[in-house]
Amino acid sequence: MRRLRLAPRCSPELTSLVLSSQNKSLDGEGKIVMICDPEAKFTKALNLVQNIKILGDRSLRYAMIVEDGVIVDIKVEDPGKFECSRASDIITLLEAQKK
Repeated sequence: MRRLRLAPRCSPELTSLVLSSQNKSLDGEGKIVMICDPEAKFTKALNLVQNIKILGDRSLRYAMIVEDGVIVDIKVEDPGKFECSRASDIITLLEAQKK
C-alpha cells in the first residue's frame, strides 16, 4: 500500500512550475505529490473553498492522507487556524494507522 501526501493549492500564482520548484527545494521529489489547482476545481469538489472578498475563491488549509487514490483521512483547519494540518499532526496520524 502506497501513501501519498497531497499539497493542493488553489492560488493562481502557484503554477505547476512553482510547485515543482518547491518540491525540489523540499527534497520531496518521488515522495510528495504536488497538485496545482488554479481554478480551485479540486477544492470546490471537496467543498473546502472560502471566498475572500479581494482575492476570490481560496482553499481552506487542510491536509489529507490518500491510499490508492482514496482519501482515508482529512484534517481541515478553521479559517485563520493552524492546529491540525501541520506535518507533525499528519505524521502522528500515519503512525497511529500503522498499529
